[in-house]
Amino acid sequence: ETATRINGIVALGLGALLSIFAPLVLSTMIPDGVTNEYLTGFRLATIIYSLYSVNAVGHYILFSVNAVNLSLAITLISGIVSLVMIFFGSNYFGLLGAIAGNSGYLGVWLLNFTGMKKIGIATKQWLKLLSLLILGFLGIALISWSIKYQNSCNCWRFFEFY
Repeated sequence: ETATRINGIVALGLGALLSIFAPLVLSTMIPDGVTNEYLTGFRLATIIYSLYSVNAVGHYILFSVNAVNLSLAITLISGIVSLVMIFFGSNYFGLLGAIAGNSGYLGVWLLNFTGMKKIGIATKQWLKLLSLLILGFLGIALISWSIKYQNSCNCWRFFEFY
């Protein structure tokens, strides 16, 4: 339970911070080329990556109970589904479709379900631990979507030294 809680706090907390500070992060990485489409893509990727980062506990549980083949199968199938979705998403919807295609990898959440089941922790018990974190993360991520990139604002100016 503690590992699940810590992993959820770190993965979803960092994801929420990245989503909030997306304009600053992108303007640092792409100083002259940030668009609202890139900002949307970055935030969408942040949501997807944060949500599937929560699977780490299940991954390590399966390794510890010698269910490596099960972990491999779930990860491989999720990866293939993700690649197929990225292929079709990018062909039909461009950059945002490719980014959304990464959501196919969310199948790795089965690592948590199968790992917890193997060690006798009920789904309701561990999912209850994560549900508030996930709801809070998604709320923050969706609210941060209203923060648009302002090209005229150099938000890092405070940190510049002359």
